[in-house]
Amino acid sequence: MKSVDSIVKNCVENVLSGQVFDYSLFPVRSDAFMALAKSLSRLSKQGQIVRLSRGKYYKPQESVFGVLNPDESQLIRSLTQVGDKTIGYVTGLTAFNSLGLTSQVSNTIMIARGSNQPAKDILGYKVRFVKRNFKFSRDDVKLLQMLDALKYIKIIPDTTVRESLKILIANLEKLKADELQQMIRLAQRYPPSTRALVGAIIENRFSEIRVVSLYKSLNPLTKYHVGIDQEVLPNKLKWNIS
Repeated sequence: MKSVDSIVKNCVENVLSGQVFDYSLFPVRSDAFMALAKSLSRLSKQGQIVRLSRGKYYKPQESVFGVLNPDESQLIRSLTQVGDKTIGYVTGLTAFNSLGLTSQVSNTIMIARGSNQPAKDILGYKVRFVKRNFKFSRDDVKLLQMLDALKYIKIIPDTTVRESLKILIANLEKLKADELQQMIRLAQRYPPSTRALVGAIIENRFSEIRVVSLYKSLNPLTKYHVGIDQEVLPNKLKWNIS
């Protein structure tokens, strides 16, 4: 039987330079956890790997300019994945940029997770966390990013509400029926103005999808001042959107 040290050494040798990894990389028994942690700590002190955060490491990449840090995608993965489990997702300006809503970029990475986390600086990146008080899966991430964009549609920089909504509608039109149903379920955890926008968009573009649950969740006397014109959202008055 191989020792934990030999298992760790073999696995690390096969890791690509710059790749972030955690304990799930190593095929060791749960009762060997402490030996695994000590083995990784020794490799870290030897400079073969670098500790990124608790339980997260990366293999340093040498260049003519010295040791390179992992790229942003690897950092994000380390903050949103534990093994194959999704524990968070990118939101804020980074997500809105990837959706095509804004050309602006940020030096702060915003991560939505199920627990409160203090802001921190990691490898030159500023990382902030926002709490999501509900469970979600990897398949929900793109839906949640669109819901976040609808929630903050009035303050997305370098664009207009009208243009943002047109882009988001185009993104929703690429979704399958079961994804739209899941978006309706997820929208129930968002503020009323977001629920109204989701309901109005889906009702207008996907007549076969029922949105009665969203409609009934809203106060009929509440108005939602978003700044949407009727050409983009013809049924906005039904949903009390202005």
